[in-house]
Amino acid sequence: MALQEGIIEALKQGITDIQIEGDNLLVINIIKGLCSTPWKLQTVTEDIKKLLCNFSSWKIEHIYREGNAAADWIANVGHLISDSMYFDPVCSPQLLSIIHRDKLGIPLERRAS
Repeated sequence: MALQEGIIEALKQGITDIQIEGDNLLVINIIKGLCSTPWKLQTVTEDIKKLLCNFSSWKIEHIYREGNAAADWIANVGHLISDSMYFDPVCSPQLLSIIHRDKLGIPLERRAS
């Protein structure tokens, strides 16, 4: 659903070409047509595919969560904020640390399950 909302927002902003990186390999493979869709995801993934037709070009790729730590941090903090609150993630020391480490090329350890 976050992917769906992000695509809708990109369309509202007039973006015509989009490159998507996500850490949910199942959803990525469904959108790419590489696997069958579980019934629970059928509606949202079909909607995503239809929305992507509105772009001049689009690309979707899998990326490990650790490879996009800043976006993961923003997503985890963002869902805690209500519509009436304002939060500037750029002012966060945690996010600035993540971005600084990324800029320096310091790798993050992959979490094992």
